[in-house]
Amino acid sequence: MKLNLFTAALVSGIAIAANAQEIYSENFEGNPNDIINEGWKFVEITGNPENYGVYSSIPSIENIGIQGGSMGVASFNMVNQIPSHVTGMDIAVVSPPITLQSGESHFHYRMGSLSVGGVASSNYSIYILTAAEFDAVWANPAQLKTLLDGRFAVDSATLGNESQDATIELTDFESQEIVVVFRMHNSPGNSILLFDNLRVAAGALGNGENELAEFSIYPNPVTDIITISGTNAIIDAVRVTDLNGRTIFNKQFAGEKIGMSNLTGLSSGVYLIAVSSDNETITKKIVKQ
Repeated sequence: MKLNLFTAALVSGIAIAANAQEIYSENFEGNPNDIINEGWKFVEITGNPENYGVYSSIPSIENIGIQGGSMGVASFNMVNQIPSHVTGMDIAVVSPPITLQSGESHFHYRMGSLSVGGVASSNYSIYILTAAEFDAVWANPAQLKTLLDGRFAVDSATLGNESQDATIELTDFESQEIVVVFRMHNSPGNSILLFDNLRVAAGALGNGENELAEFSIYPNPVTDIITISGTNAIIDAVRVTDLNGRTIFNKQFAGEKIGMSNLTGLSSGVYLIAVSSDNETITKKIVKQ
C-alpha cells in the first residue's frame, strides 16, 4: 500500500449545537502520521493509486472552500511530473471505529473536488458499516468490494470544482460501533476528492450547525407527492437515490421554501432523499409505497 502524506495546516471546526453531544470529530490537523495512527485505513480495491493521505492547505484547495488540512484521494499518479489517470481506480478511505449512543445522532462533513489540468469530476460514495463488518473483510479488497456493492450508499454524487457540506442521520445504527467508508471510484478525469470537518454528534442538530435540519419531509411513507418545507433555509435541489446509490430523481428549485416532487413513477421500496440549500445537503431515508 502506498501512502503519500502532506503537511496539514490549522482550520476552524464546525460548531456543534448546545444540545448535541460530540462523539467524534476530525479536521486533519497536526502531524499526518498521528492521524493515520488514530486508525484511518486505505484499501486499494482496484487500480494502483499513489496519491492519497492528508493534503495541506494550498490556494487551489482554499478556492473551492476547504481551509487547512483535509483528507484526499487523487484519481491520477504523477509520471515524470505529468498527471497520469488511473483507469478504473476504486479506493476506500475508512475512519477509525466510532461508538454511537442510543437515540438520535448525525454525521456532518464537507466534501470537495479539485481539478488537475481539466474539469474536475470526482465520483464518490459514502457507506456506514459496523466495525465488525469492516474488520472481517478489510484485508481482502475483493471481499470489501462485494460488501460495498451490495450495501446502499448514504451519500453518492459527482462533484465538479466545488465543495459542499452534508449531514446524514445515523439513528439506524444507534448503540453500535461503526466506521465511515469514503469511496472514490470510476472518476473519469484527473481530480482530487477531498473531505474535511467530520463531526459525529448525538442529539438533534441546531441552527448553528445546519439550517437544513429544520426541513420537514412528508408524508413518509409516500405514495405520490412528497413535500419538503422549511423556515430558515431555501431549497436549491432535491435528489432521490436508490439503495445502490443510483440517482432516480433529480429536480432543481429556484430558491423556494416549499418544494413538491411527484414520485408516482418510483417502484415501491426504500430510497434516500437529499435536499440541498446554499452548499449544504441533508439526507434522509424515505419509503415509497
